[in-house]
Amino acid sequence: MTILNHGRMILLVTAGLSTLSLGVGSDDRTFDQADGVAHLFRDGGLLKARGQSTGEKPFEYVSPEVARLEMLYGVWRVTERHFDAKGKTVAIVKGAEKIEWLLDRRAIRRDYSTTTDTMIFRAFGILTWNDAEKKYHGVWFDNVSTAGPATVKGVWDEKNRTMTFNVQSLAQNGSTMRHKVVERFEDGEKRVATTYLVDGKKMIKRMEVQYKRARSCPGRIRMIFDD
Repeated sequence: MTILNHGRMILLVTAGLSTLSLGVGSDDRTFDQADGVAHLFRDGGLLKARGQSTGEKPFEYVSPEVARLEMLYGVWRVTERHFDAKGKTVAIVKGAEKIEWLLDRRAIRRDYSTTTDTMIFRAFGILTWNDAEKKYHGVWFDNVSTAGPATVKGVWDEKNRTMTFNVQSLAQNGSTMRHKVVERFEDGEKRVATTYLVDGKKMIKRMEVQYKRARSCPGRIRMIFDD
């Protein structure tokens, strides 16, 4: 797998996930409101919606699991570290991610981009909660793969504050590729997603992505997401 192909396993996104520009409007909050970080309640994982401090009526999410995705909302600075099979760092790439709500806050859309001297890697994904399976479900597209989207299923661990995603995609020869992404939320400002290639019973660390919430929207980040 090439270094750029590693990028498509981020969740989504990782959670993955991983999130599509389908022409569907997000809610009416602006790009510059990314700094309104929601606060996680320990009792049940509910999130306080932005606007409550100003006396506005809190938004009622369809479920606590959907509300938890509020932790991802906003603009993030991204630093990727790619590893070879022996665990040695082979590349460091920087970029940004913008995450917005879709469909009356039933799902999130992730717009992910990194740049190198030779190309721009771009990915979109959608992530939502599947109440029937009691898991997060998502899909992930990028500008590198020619084998269709990756699919994502994830679970939340409240004790360790991690989201663990199982990501499945097709290789160029049609074989199934499986990755595991463990995304740890350090606080409301930082999160780290580690991607492992699943090879039978072995898990090989391929990438670590550090996310830091952007406090503003400088011009270079705006350019990344301009269509």
